[in-house]
Amino acid sequence: MTDFGTRLRDERIKLGLSQTEFGGHGGVRKNTQSKYETNERAPDALYLAKVAKIGVDVQYVLTGEPRAEANEDVAELLAHWNRLNGAQRSILMMLITELTTNQNGFNK
Repeated sequence: MTDFGTRLRDERIKLGLSQTEFGGHGGVRKNTQSKYETNERAPDALYLAKVAKIGVDVQYVLTGEPRAEANEDVAELLAHWNRLNGAQRSILMMLITELTTNQNGFNK
């Protein structure tokens, strides 16, 4: 079984983020993120709550047991999202809004 730091790093990599980017989402700097990933330090609950908002499976990071939902699909989607620029994200959000509001006859 992998350790906490390795699982945290794996989640970061699945999202396609650098330590600097990922740590920023958690409210910490790259140095602190690195220490979390090498088990030199442990994050607090606020950090874990923040990274959960970007798609991190906190249950997996803490216990080694993934959530039951389709976590891999969400991680893949977020990894692609992180590669888009602002204009591309705006276009995608408009498309998602259209698809999910059923305005074009698509079923939800």
